[in-house]
Amino acid sequence: MYVRSGEKASFAAVPPQKYRVRFMTGTRWIDDHFERSSRYSAFENPLSFDEQRSNDGMQYNEVSLTLHRVRSGNARTRSVPPFRLRRSRP
Repeated sequence: MYVRSGEKASFAAVPPQKYRVRFMTGTRWIDDHFERSSRYSAFENPLSFDEQRSNDGMQYNEVSLTLHRVRSGNARTRSVPPFRLRRSRP
């Protein structure tokens, strides 16, 4: 998913499991990669999406990510080899 700087994006109906999150930053987006100043990163720890049945129905956790350094942030990232975004299927 491409998200322009300063904008927000969201996912719905994410199947419960742990996910590794990779992301890239840079300038001049072309199709599935940045043409310049590309940096490829991944969060060190996977994100868990959970669901739990309660008397009120199914409860889901909410996960929020910020892809720039945050002074009191709680996630660490590491550099990863270059990659291209996969095309989503309709």
